[in-house]
Amino acid sequence: ASGRPQYLVGVWRRAALDAALKALDSLVNRPMKALVPVDTAMVALPGVEDCDTPEDVRRARTGAARAAEPLWLDEARDVLRTSISPLPARRATLRSVRGATLAAPLRAADALPRFDVSAMDGYAVSGDGPWQLRRDIGFAGGERPVGLLDGEAVRIATGAHVPDGTSSVVRDEFVRIDTEGTLYRLPDTPIREDVRRRGEYWLPGDEVAPAGTPVNAALISVAASAEVAAASVRGPVRARIVMTGDEIRGEGPLHTGQTRDAIGPVLPDILAWYGVSTIDRVHLRDSENAFDEVLAAAADCDLLVIVGATGGGAADQLRSALDRTEATMLLRRLRLRPGGSTVAAQLDSGTVVLGLPGNPFAAIGTLLALIGATVEAMTGAKPARKILGPLANAGELTAPVARIVPARALPGGGFHGDLRLHTAHLADLLDRDGLVVVPADAVDGDLAEFIPLRG
Repeated sequence: ASGRPQYLVGVWRRAALDAALKALDSLVNRPMKALVPVDTAMVALPGVEDCDTPEDVRRARTGAARAAEPLWLDEARDVLRTSISPLPARRATLRSVRGATLAAPLRAADALPRFDVSAMDGYAVSGDGPWQLRRDIGFAGGERPVGLLDGEAVRIATGAHVPDGTSSVVRDEFVRIDTEGTLYRLPDTPIREDVRRRGEYWLPGDEVAPAGTPVNAALISVAASAEVAAASVRGPVRARIVMTGDEIRGEGPLHTGQTRDAIGPVLPDILAWYGVSTIDRVHLRDSENAFDEVLAAAADCDLLVIVGATGGGAADQLRSALDRTEATMLLRRLRLRPGGSTVAAQLDSGTVVLGLPGNPFAAIGTLLALIGATVEAMTGAKPARKILGPLANAGELTAPVARIVPARALPGGGFHGDLRLHTAHLADLLDRDGLVVVPADAVDGDLAEFIPLRG
């Protein structure tokens, strides 16, 4: 704020750095700014405080909390992706870590194909033909037929190792065989090689998947084809679900003033859509220090998904508990309806806290809107592509802030959102294809983001 530059990071060309060092008469006890050129590009970072002591840090965080404005959804996602510290990389068997992300490129251990193979059922031939058909047959996984001489052919199956001397494979439907065992190509049939050569897809050492690729069925299959069983990964994310509120009851008969926990049982399934595994689900009573214990014991999980206690009411203790732990606040409020009270932070242990509103639809809607970016940040995954389409009735749904509502996909493309929304339960998600994020001040036909319901 005083206008003094803070040289935090310097990027140098080696020759320029060598020249700058040589220009100094001494390297002893010289400040870093002695090396800084006159024409250095300065990048201003708004909202940054100069903190030298723990008290400075606490004061800055408190001031930032008071001044923090609600973030638009895309802003919140950007903050999560760029501010959350990723999980450490580790080596793991790929089949055991679905939902993780490659921390380094996956490289082939063997060629694919490993040798020249037939791409079709047909005949391996040598020369232009006609060909004399031999009696032996090449089967996939069987012995390789002996080499072909010019003018010879051998029956061969898809995937079989073609014999030496093969010039091409002629498909079954492109040939005829006379009574003397001579093979002829039918007239007017296309001439194709139909041989997959060794390493046609990749060779040993080739990159078959970049860092940031999710470990899913496709990647596991590719890794198996590349003869790779284990790789460096981050994740999968392990979550603890915390349901809050004295009025919430999971099992047993309801007593006066209580309501059924209608979303806690389904949250593990929803988190699993994004590769997150749930290690346990707990219920927290409304008490002044309950969150202190939960946050202190959070080091055994990567993500705390907390439902409720995010507002400003007397029983809403999460924000003050996060401040007491000196957590790094990522999101104080969200400019989204419903879901404005959403909060996100990262504890010193590295555990990420995602605090969702207690209202059932608001909790599920904001979870679906933010969990993708949260997992991407934690695992280093590449950001998923948005699903966008025209929202047919955007005009009747829009408001001064973005809204998230259930929607149906239209047969001709695009979506139709629900005008009436009941947030106290999830009945409005029945027979819906997903949710749409209605832009502020939208008109009919404007593009809207669609978040599919996967279960």
